[in-house]
Amino acid sequence: MDGTSPATVTETMVPEHSAVPEPEPDPESETEPAPETDPVPEPCSLESLHRTEGMEALDVLIYCDGAWMRAGQWQTDHLRNLAWTGGMWVEYLPDDTTPGTGYPCYDAGRLEQDGVPPALRDQLTLCE
Repeated sequence: MDGTSPATVTETMVPEHSAVPEPEPDPESETEPAPETDPVPEPCSLESLHRTEGMEALDVLIYCDGAWMRAGQWQTDHLRNLAWTGGMWVEYLPDDTTPGTGYPCYDAGRLEQDGVPPALRDQLTLCE
């Protein structure tokens, strides 16, 4: 004896038609499908940033807390600071430029008054 025993295999065939009728749909439970709309992207996403005209080239999020964003274009000095309006990003414009370099600068009092968070303020150049 080799330690094996014969086995019987039974295969069950299910007919393509069934004697059980399909349940009738309940007309009260049927609802209209929701119309397809583009979902609003999360504020801290490139998708939401790119909905703002002129910001399509920005491809790096440097800072974002949902109310404030700093974004740039990879391997360039193209940087923008933006504020969330509840539906889109709006550029937070600088107050002036630094002498000599022409780099954008911001008034410290305005940054504080506008509620720019310290984590973003630390990345901005202050006007002298």
